[in-house]
Amino acid sequence: MKTAGTSKRIPSESVRNRTLSARQVRTIAAVLMSRSVEEGLRSIRVPKSTFYTWLADPTFKAEFDRQEREIAEEAMVSLKGLVRPAVNAVKQLLEKGADSVRLRAAITVLERSEAVLAMDKVLRRLDKVEEEMHELWETRKKTPGVE
Repeated sequence: MKTAGTSKRIPSESVRNRTLSARQVRTIAAVLMSRSVEEGLRSIRVPKSTFYTWLADPTFKAEFDRQEREIAEEAMVSLKGLVRPAVNAVKQLLEKGADSVRLRAAITVLERSEAVLAMDKVLRRLDKVEEEMHELWETRKKTPGVE
C-alpha cells in the first residue's frame, strides 16, 4: 500500500497470507487515509456495522493497528524534520520582525517553552520510576522463593 508522501508500505503477514480479504485491506486503507471513519467507509461503500464487526476480529484489528502506528510514526518523522526550520523562522521574526510580530513570536516561544519544560519534567520522572521498577524487579528475582 502507498500513501501520499510516504514510502511504500510492506504488507503484514496477515495481508501476505491472505487471511484478510481484499475488501478488508481496502477498508483499512480507506479509513486510515480519510479524515474520519465514516468518510472512509462511505468512500468504499462499507457499512459501519461491517467495519466494527471486522474490528472485533483479532487479525483485522492487528493489521489496522499496525498500519495506524506506521502512519503515526511516518508523521512524527516528518514533523521532526520541520522543527529546526520552524525554530529558525521564529528566531528571524524575533530578531528582524516588526514590533507586533516580534511580540507575538516572543509570546509563542514563552507559551511553548512552558509546555516543553513541563513535558521534560514528566519524562525525567517517568525515567526515574522505570529505573526504580527495574531495580525492584531485579531485587525480587534475586530473592529466594519470590517469583
